[in-house]
Amino acid sequence: MNVLRTWSDPRFLVSSLFVFIAYFIGAEMAALLYVQPAVFPVSAGIALAVAVLMGPRYLPAIFLAAITNYLMQGGSASVALALATGNTLQAGLGAYLLKMFRFDAHLRRLRDVFALLGVALTTSVVAPSVTIGSYYAVYGTVPINWGIYWAGHIFALLIIAPLL
Repeated sequence: MNVLRTWSDPRFLVSSLFVFIAYFIGAEMAALLYVQPAVFPVSAGIALAVAVLMGPRYLPAIFLAAITNYLMQGGSASVALALATGNTLQAGLGAYLLKMFRFDAHLRRLRDVFALLGVALTTSVVAPSVTIGSYYAVYGTVPINWGIYWAGHIFALLIIAPLL
């Protein structure tokens, strides 16, 4: 599909706006739920569900929502860029792997449940690694333990994505 034609399609632009808003609200919910040492990034589950159900062409909306959300929380531009990149890569990689496994989003087969579990365990390494690495590079310290951040992403992918 021609990328320029996709971006000029009004229906695609409206649905991208809805994806942006859904991810942004999920990220705001995650910020409200954030209490040390727990983290539950609702937006990670939303991003995976969007990438699986709607396709990878909506990943730019996820990326823009992640950057916007982090900048509005007062974060630095370099960390916002890294965070958005990590979250978008995680969702895109997860959707790609699930497509390779011929994943059925209805989770009617045991293999679909195991595929989602495997993808959640492996791809949830991406966003925490990129985000924690960027925090350390910019601030010289990290705000949260990597393992806790990873576990939060696993739970978000396993709980939020199937609900959508």
